[in-house]
Formats: sequence, C-alpha cells, structure tokens
Amino acid sequence: MFLLAAGTKKSRSDPTCRCGVGSVLIMQLAIPTPLRKYTNGQRVVETRGATLREMLEAMERDYPGFRFRVMNEQGQLREHIKLFINQRIASDLDAAIQPQDEVRIILAISGG
Repeated sequence: MFLLAAGTKKSRSDPTCRCGVGSVLIMQLAIPTPLRKYTNGQRVVETRGATLREMLEAMERDYPGFRFRVMNEQGQLREHIKLFINQRIASDLDAAIQPQDEVRIILAISGG
C-alpha cells in the first residue's frame, strides 16, 4: 500500500501556496518503491492535477515512463493496479482530488 498525498489546496493569494499554472495545485506524492526507478530514485516528488488522470499525465511529463507503468495504451489502469481515494476505490481516472483527500496506489503482488 502506498500513499500519494493529495496535499492541501490553498488560495493563490496565500504566500505559502505552491500553486502551479492556473488553478492547478502542486502536491507532494510518495512514490511506491517499484516505481522509483522512473523518478530517479526519489521517494517523494512534486506533481499537479485536479483529477487522478491529470496527476498521472503530469507525472509522465516530469518522469517519462511513470504513467505507462500505471496505465495501459488505452488510457485505462493496468489490471494489477487500483487507485483509492479516501479508502474507496476510484471508479475512474477522471475522479476529482479534493483538498484533504488521501490517494493510494495499490499494486497487486503475485508469485508462487
């Protein structure tokens, strides 16, 4: 189980706001160990997005190869990956990330 901290939304007028372009916020994401090779070994990275899809697309722009490990060529989550928002499975990638949400990536483990 891996936590992606969705961060706290702040007003752009707040001097502590680390806001991105437009109204998209910058957030801190904890990267699951198996995906760290796509973030140059970083455990936590900054990214942005108002939805799960936007967040994954931003990760791909900043860290090529990351999105492909989570999504397939049709833009759907890979079978062995589930995304949760506040302990509930996300119904689709266009689900909005709200101010205090916790987003988690669950990677299936298999073997014999």
